[in-house]
Amino acid sequence: MLVDYSSVSYPGIQKVFLPLSDTCSMEDLPKQVDEWKGELQESYEHIQVVRLDLTHETSPNTRFKGLTIPKFLQEKVEFLHDDPNMWWIGQIMGYLLRPRPWIVKEIESKVKEIKKN
Repeated sequence: MLVDYSSVSYPGIQKVFLPLSDTCSMEDLPKQVDEWKGELQESYEHIQVVRLDLTHETSPNTRFKGLTIPKFLQEKVEFLHDDPNMWWIGQIMGYLLRPRPWIVKEIESKVKEIKKN
């Protein structure tokens, strides 16, 4: 999974959060990228990358539900959590919003400062 920061409304956001991948970048993408059309297409079978534009709503009838817990995890998580989908969203967001080391140091410094007062 990659994020194209050129279309993100918050300039500099990539300076705050860690990249989703240490080994892939937008420059590494193959030339053939297809747009996600809301359902699996036969044409996707031979394409390595499908672009999903999250700035627009996806169809509610699509089989792709990024915020829905995968079925193989659902029963196990239901045992531990009342709302498995909310747990899943938390896991995804926790990964997506991993701060860079300088932000972690800044937060830790402020926490120490607050605890002293």
